[in-house]
Amino acid sequence: MKFFISTYLLFFSIFIFSQDDEIVIKNIFDTTMTSSSSYELLDFLSNEIGHRLSGSLGAERAVEWGRSELSKIGFDKVWLQEVMVPKWVRGPKEFALIETQPGITFNVDVCALGGSVATPSVGIKSNVVEVKSFEELKLLGKNEVDGKIVFFNRPMQPNLVSAFQAYGEAVDQRVNGAAEAIKYGAIGVIVRSMNLRLDDNPHTGTMSYGNLPSSKRIPAAAISTNAAEKLSKLLKINPNLNFLFRQQCKTYKDVKSYNVIAELKGSEFPDEIILVGGHLDSWDLGDGSHDDGAGIVRLYYLASGIRTYINNTQGTINYTTGQITLNSLNVASISNIRGASSSVLELTVTPSSNDVVPVRNQIVEIDIANLNITVAEDTFVGGSSEAGVGYTTTTSY
Repeated sequence: MKFFISTYLLFFSIFIFSQDDEIVIKNIFDTTMTSSSSYELLDFLSNEIGHRLSGSLGAERAVEWGRSELSKIGFDKVWLQEVMVPKWVRGPKEFALIETQPGITFNVDVCALGGSVATPSVGIKSNVVEVKSFEELKLLGKNEVDGKIVFFNRPMQPNLVSAFQAYGEAVDQRVNGAAEAIKYGAIGVIVRSMNLRLDDNPHTGTMSYGNLPSSKRIPAAAISTNAAEKLSKLLKINPNLNFLFRQQCKTYKDVKSYNVIAELKGSEFPDEIILVGGHLDSWDLGDGSHDDGAGIVRLYYLASGIRTYINNTQGTINYTTGQITLNSLNVASISNIRGASSSVLELTVTPSSNDVVPVRNQIVEIDIANLNITVAEDTFVGGSSEAGVGYTTTTSY
């Protein structure tokens, strides 16, 4: 079996396992989550490299980091796959305000949505219509929307156990809101941030114009949840208030980047494939620790964990620690190499596969609970435990 790990600039993952495979993978995940230096890797990716917006210098550095780290594990092959990616630049910090009447304004926090067009250099200013769904927008129609800014203000549901479900049920207004508003003559869109908290931090994210030509596209921005609450309350008091926002983002031609791919070929099923992946890029307003830095680090250690060779009928060899565990052993006879009266059992274990080389000396673990023979103290290991049990591993390397 071949094991592929890929850090993609676009996210996808595929797992197809039998029940036994699921147990094996769970064991690998458990080990990597509790016995690895994941946080050190995540710290470097997040704080030393930082944001990794596609087409940026940070994304280039992340690709090289990914190739370097995967090469250290000892895969059969690590390579870069060329891919063209979008290049969108945010530009100077965005600005926005609510004007309830001439001379009375309130500054609010906004940020351009990824892929949005810019406003004119002086910004756009207009009345606002608030909606919570595309259905509400359709009911308002062109007469109520034309020449105005559409404010999508459907919150994520805070009572759902799965935060991702809450995100999925609200994110359509961010992704497709501008394309829908254009149908009714809107000149701009502001969208409540995809955030369960009430705070002053606007959340960027992807948006799409579909197949609309550049000349018909309108600027789209996210507004912080606190500002969204404020705007909604003020609209109830004064439906004719104005909203102004300015952003100077720009989309360039696609640029060349790379997927980082590593392959570990199995010895028993070399033509079968397990494929896992995650996206290496991130948005530019944070360091990408959660989306998807943590996922990438998990993939790194999943790859390391896969280096444990598993055969359910014989036992396991952990190539990271060098530990060999046999499920069962039946001794038919003892050689007289130490003399006819010797009762010493010498056990030599040699892996039949050379697809991964152990990084430490191999240690055989013996579970004496199920043995029918007497076990003597193992002084070679350097501990006072019985042979192979509770050994001090540091003295055996």
